[in-house]
Amino acid sequence: APPAGGALCHAAVRSGVTPPRPCAAGSRAGAEPSGAPARRRARPLPGRLLLPVPVPLPLPLLLLLLRLPELPGAGAQVLKCHERCKLCHLFDHSGEWHCLQCEEGYELWVDGCFAPCPPGQYRYGYHCQDCARNCIQCVGALDHECSECAAGYRLDFRGLRVKDCLDGSFSTLDGADCAACDSYCKTCIAGPTVLCTSCYAAYTLRVLEPITHSGECMQNCKKGFFRDAPSDRRCIQCPEHCAECESLDACLECTAGASLYRGACYLASLSSASEAMDFEAYLASGAGLAWDPKMAPSWELLAGARQLQQQPGPPQAGAGGGGCGR
Repeated sequence: APPAGGALCHAAVRSGVTPPRPCAAGSRAGAEPSGAPARRRARPLPGRLLLPVPVPLPLPLLLLLLRLPELPGAGAQVLKCHERCKLCHLFDHSGEWHCLQCEEGYELWVDGCFAPCPPGQYRYGYHCQDCARNCIQCVGALDHECSECAAGYRLDFRGLRVKDCLDGSFSTLDGADCAACDSYCKTCIAGPTVLCTSCYAAYTLRVLEPITHSGECMQNCKKGFFRDAPSDRRCIQCPEHCAECESLDACLECTAGASLYRGACYLASLSSASEAMDFEAYLASGAGLAWDPKMAPSWELLAGARQLQQQPGPPQAGAGGGGCGR
């Protein structure tokens, strides 16, 4: 047991901490005993960190403290990032340096910096591989992984590399050659069928595939002509005396001197014989049931028949009550 009034003294030595011992009479706690040789304070060796008392530290923090760069001038060197790496980071769990940013002119791949691959190649791990044919910039070797084509080629709406063909021709499915479009198409695209994507003047694109905005080119019909069906490319002339129509039996506008009735146009005669009959009565007779005016009775014929009906006919037999006497 320590003497009365004594305290425990600790002497730090180079190798660690000595067991506690009682202080001599007249000395203070923590002071060297009288008559003992003077001791130098423990100094850490280069590359080591001396802890005066054992203190439990988390393992990641302890690893980080042990791997800190040593101060210049103490015979140590400051650790640097990898070659061509501008900014790096130490991962505590693995104790390895990883690059975060490369120097100018280099590209980062995983944890290293590399010179960019030449045109026509892409990076595959630590090496460069060839792009697809006629592709100068890509992210892989497949056709749809091309991002920039060589001269004379382009990327279509699918992102595939195809030959850049002139107007009136299209690239084949393999992208190796050009073939002629339909004569109505200015530009076209290959697929299950060859469809137009634009038309020449005097033609209108009828869209059949909304995704690619492609279809067939239809001739623009001028006034007095119509298209019999959406798929019919021909322009058919409207019936006689019809200036604009939707079909042969659906006239919308008549020429000068003709009147429209029930989708057909009829000429109105100015002869004195036809003036006696009202034109509306003529139309109400059923003359407009057919689109062809030649199949309808003429106004003059109907007017003449009406005049004949108005004239008194010959006396009928037995009429009037007069008879032959006996």
